[in-house]
Amino acid sequence: MSIRDIKRAARRDLHDALKVPAIYLPPVDTPTPYPIHIRIHSKWDATTMDSQTLQGTLVSRQSIFPKILFMRDELDEQGIILRRGGIVSVEAGEAYKLDNAEPPDDISISYFVTQLDEDETTDLPVPEV
Repeated sequence: MSIRDIKRAARRDLHDALKVPAIYLPPVDTPTPYPIHIRIHSKWDATTMDSQTLQGTLVSRQSIFPKILFMRDELDEQGIILRRGGIVSVEAGEAYKLDNAEPPDDISISYFVTQLDEDETTDLPVPEV
């Protein structure tokens, strides 16, 4: 077994241990809900610079850049094609809109997402637990 195989197996084990059920809704007028498993990553970027102050210095602030990780084999098994603008519903009051994808690796693909406001999630289906 190569080091790449070991890393793939470890990433698969990590995903299986930490995945949460979700529903993917493609960005169409009559979306078909697809049950799927995902991992949500919330990354803080403390280096984001805000506007200049009156003293001429830049103000730094922390920003959250959430991402959702999908396993490519699960997408393929269900025939899911992820699209920008699609919605991932996780639970009541928690859903995300897909933005740009990072380049896929051999077993997964990650999308940058925007978390929807709670009032935007009221009519979305949620996975059965």
